[in-house]
This record gives sequence, C-alpha cells and structure tokens, in this order.
Amino acid sequence: IRNTMNKLKESESGLKSSDPSSSATSTDPLEALLSQLGGENEEEMQGVLEAMMGKLMRKDILYEPLKELSDKFPDYLKTNATTLTLTSSDKSRYDAQIICMKRLLENFESKGYIDDGRGVVDLMGELQRHGSLPEEIMGPLPPRLSMGADGMPNMSDDCIIS
Repeated sequence: IRNTMNKLKESESGLKSSDPSSSATSTDPLEALLSQLGGENEEEMQGVLEAMMGKLMRKDILYEPLKELSDKFPDYLKTNATTLTLTSSDKSRYDAQIICMKRLLENFESKGYIDDGRGVVDLMGELQRHGSLPEEIMGPLPPRLSMGADGMPNMSDDCIIS
C-alpha cells in the first residue's frame, strides 16, 4: 500500500510540475488526501486508511443496499434453483454470503451498535472473500466493468499502475 501511495504521490507531483495552471491551493480531494499521507510512518498511514474505510463502512451508507441484497438473494436462489447450474462450491459460497449479510444487518440493528465502522470492516472483508454475488442480484455493472469470482473487479490489460 505504501509503495502504491508513493507512486501516486510521485505521479501527482509530476503532474503539478508539468501543468503551469496548477496551484498549491487546489481543492482536489485526491490531492488533499495525498498531501496528508506524505512522509507518514506505516502506523499513521494505516490509521488514515482505517479512518477512510470506517467512513465508508457506516450504517447510513451500507444498510439499505445490504438489506435489499439480503431480501433478494434467498428468493433468487429458490426461484432459479432449477435453472441455475450451481456447483456445490457455488451453493456453499452463496449460503456463506447470505450469512455474512445477515450478520452485518444484525450488527447494524443491534441496540448497542455504534456507527464507527469497527467490526463492519471485518464482516465486509469476509463477505468479499466469498466472491461476487450473482449479477442478477447486484444489478447491471457500469460499462466495461466486470467482477471476478473472487469479488474483485476484472482489470483490463491496459489498466496499469506504474
């Protein structure tokens, strides 16, 4: 992560020096983030990344989409049980995904829930480790974007970070 962030920072610096219209008072959020990450040790960088992830893992962002997926998924499997060609590993993976979504929703709905993103990150990571949900459940993806069985986007050969 540190090497990637350093390369992004170098690229950003190169762009600044080659663009005479750029100024030090830019309001670009990525630029502000990169400037905050500069020169920090590994623990501080990890703290910044955890804070970012915590903001993305909040109930107000995740609850409704997870609830919708959780409601649709079992019905989808029942309705398509005869037409889907699921291997036993696919069925196990889908069952594990349903369990993860239910655990996330239970976490959000619990009386003692504190919306700080902690705990949610681990459950979301577990959900992602089980791979992609069926496209019929997720809805259409943006053009030229497809997901691999591992839950990560398939990247084209021309997408390179150097």
